Order: sequence, then C-alpha cells, then structure tokens
Amino acid sequence: SASGKLCELYLEGSYGSEEEARQNLVTTIMNSPNLNKVRLYDAELGNEEFDAQGLADVCGALRDKTLVSLELAQNEITIKSVGNSPLVQLIQRQVTTLEKLDL
Repeated sequence: SASGKLCELYLEGSYGSEEEARQNLVTTIMNSPNLNKVRLYDAELGNEEFDAQGLADVCGALRDKTLVSLELAQNEITIKSVGNSPLVQLIQRQVTTLEKLDL
C-alpha cells in the first residue's frame, strides 16, 4: 500500500530540467495503483482537482525550485506547494476537469 508515503520533489533544479521534473512526477503518479483522483492543495486556493495530464502541466511549469510534496494516499495524491511560487496563476490558467484516470 502506498498509503502515507511522502515524495518530495524540487522542480526545475535538482532534476536539471522542467522535462525531467515532469517525467518524474508523471512516473510517480503512474506508479500509484488504483489512483483515480488527483488533488492539488494550495494555501490560498484550497483544493483543486486535476486529471493526470493537467497535473503534470501545472507542476512541470513551476519555477524557482519550488518544493512540491506528493503525498500518496490509497486513492489520491495530495500535492502541497511550499514557498513563493507561480502556482496560483498556473492553476487559474491550467485547471482541467477531473477525469477518472485510466491506469
């Protein structure tokens, strides 16, 4: 079970490029069994829900080594942004309709 597992990623920094960070994020999502919901948490906006591609687009575009935590629960991933980031603006532009992920 992936319940309680926490994976912290530094995007656009420790992985060298946005594409590497994006692929790492997608890999983490795809390796989560029976995942059918993705929830993104932001202190100002509250929870936003994404399909897998929408989530990858948002997180892959983050800048300034923003710390993003992926918390894998039984059927969902919670993402928490830490520090100053363009997350709010990205969410406003790129929020997608939640779809059941066909994993």
